[in-house]
Amino acid sequence: MFAKAPERRMVSVRMFLFAAWIVLIVSLFWDPVTPALTQPDSGTPFALSNKEVRVQGQLLEQKPYAMGARMFWTMILPCVPLFLMIFGHEAWRRICPLSFASRIPYYLGLQWLRKTFNRQTGRVERKPMTIAQDSFVARWHLPLQFIFLTSGVTARLLFINSDRAVFAFFFIGIITAAIITGFFYGGKTWCNYVCPIAPMQRIYTMPRGILETPAHAPKLPVTQSMCRTPGKDGDQSVCVSCITACPDVDLERSYWEIYKRPGSRFTYYGYFGMVLMFYVYYYLYSGGWDYYFTGAWTHEENAQLNQLMNPGFWFNGYAVPIPKIVAAPLAMGLAVLGAYVLWLGIEAIYRRIARKINPTIADDTIRHHMFMVCAYTTINTFYLFAGRPNIALMPPWLQTTVNTLIVGATTIWLMYNIGRSQEDHTEETLAAALRSRLSQSYTRVKDLVRGKRIEDLSAAEINILSKVSKGES
Repeated sequence: MFAKAPERRMVSVRMFLFAAWIVLIVSLFWDPVTPALTQPDSGTPFALSNKEVRVQGQLLEQKPYAMGARMFWTMILPCVPLFLMIFGHEAWRRICPLSFASRIPYYLGLQWLRKTFNRQTGRVERKPMTIAQDSFVARWHLPLQFIFLTSGVTARLLFINSDRAVFAFFFIGIITAAIITGFFYGGKTWCNYVCPIAPMQRIYTMPRGILETPAHAPKLPVTQSMCRTPGKDGDQSVCVSCITACPDVDLERSYWEIYKRPGSRFTYYGYFGMVLMFYVYYYLYSGGWDYYFTGAWTHEENAQLNQLMNPGFWFNGYAVPIPKIVAAPLAMGLAVLGAYVLWLGIEAIYRRIARKINPTIADDTIRHHMFMVCAYTTINTFYLFAGRPNIALMPPWLQTTVNTLIVGATTIWLMYNIGRSQEDHTEETLAAALRSRLSQSYTRVKDLVRGKRIEDLSAAEINILSKVSKGES
C-alpha cells in the first residue's frame, strides 16, 4: 500500500513525525498547556477524579500533571502494533521517525565512507560500511535486539514511565544512538541490527501485513520500503546490501530466511512473556490493578527514582523484602524464560497432535504455525492492557467498537498468514517472472487457458502453463 508512495513525499512525512517527536520531548521539560486538562474542575475526560489509588497500602497523592508521558505511553504507543499488522512493515519503515534519524547523516551528506579497492575497475572507491554477514551480530541480531527491547521495557518500570526528565533523556539517547549508527554504517543498519523496536515490527508483520504490498508479484524495481532516492523517472534504489534477505526489499522472503535461525524461537516466545510481565508487574508492585488502569503510573512526580529501594513485590498487604531495582528485572527475566519454556511445551504438544493427523507435516510448518499463534496471542494480550487507561474513559459503545476492531484485525492477520508457506512465496516469485514472458506469446497459449487473461491466472496455473508451453515449443 505504501510501497508506491513517492520518496519525496514520504521523507516529508518522516520529517514531520520527527519534528512532532522533538516537540513531545520539549514538552517533557516544559509544558504550560496540558496540566490544565487534568485539573479536577476542567471538565475534560482527563480531569483527576476522587477515585482512591493505593500503592503498597498507601494512598497515592495525585496532582494536576503534564500529559506528555501519558499521551505517549497510553495513546501513541498502543496504536503501533495494530498499525503494523494492518498496514505492514513497509508502512512503518517509510514513516518511522527513528529510521529518519538514523538517515540524517546520509541526507546531509555527512556519512562516513571508507575506502575500498574495486578489483574490476582498478579504482579506489568510497562506500558506506556495513555489518559483515558472517559476524556474530548478523547471525544473532534478532535475539540481541529482543534483549535490548526487554532491557528498555524493564527500564520503563524502574526509571522512565513517569519521570519526565529521565524519559526525555531516554528519547534523546535513542535518537543520538540512531544518528551515530547512521553516520558510521550505511543503509538501514540501525533498523536491521540495533533498533530495539525491530523484534516487535517483525513479530507483528511477518510474513505479511494485511495491506502489505507484495514485493514479488509483480516484481518492481524498488519494492516495499527499500532504501531509495527521488529521481527524474521515479524513485531509484540506493540499497547498499546492509543485510541479506532484507525485510525492506521483500518482507516475506526475509521471514522465511530467519524463522529457522537460532534465537528466533526465543524471540517469539520470550516476547509474549515480556509483554505479559510488563503489565502484571504493576499489580505485583502496587498490590492492585487501580495503579495501572487509572494511569496513575504515568505521572508520579519525582517518584520512580525514589522507589528503587522500596519493596519490589506486595502481596495481600505484605511486602516482599526484595528492592524494586532487583525485583523488576528478576520478574521480567523469569517471565521471558517461563514463556519460552511454556511455548516450547505447547509446540511439542502441537507437533504430536499434528503428526497424528498428518504424518508428513514438516517441522518448519509446525514452527510457522506456532509463531503465528504466538504472535496472535501476544498482541491480544497486549491489548487487554495497552491504552486501557484512556479506553476506559470512552462511552461503552466506543469501547466495544475498539475491542471489535482489535480482535477482528488480528484474527484477519492470523487467517491471512497461518496457511502460508515458503513454497507459496517461491511459486509466486517464479510465476511473476514467467507472467511477462507468457504475455508476449499469448496467441500461442490462448487455447490452453481457454481465453483467460494471463493476469487472471494463479501462480500455480502460470507455472504449469509455462512447462506445457515449453514442451509444445
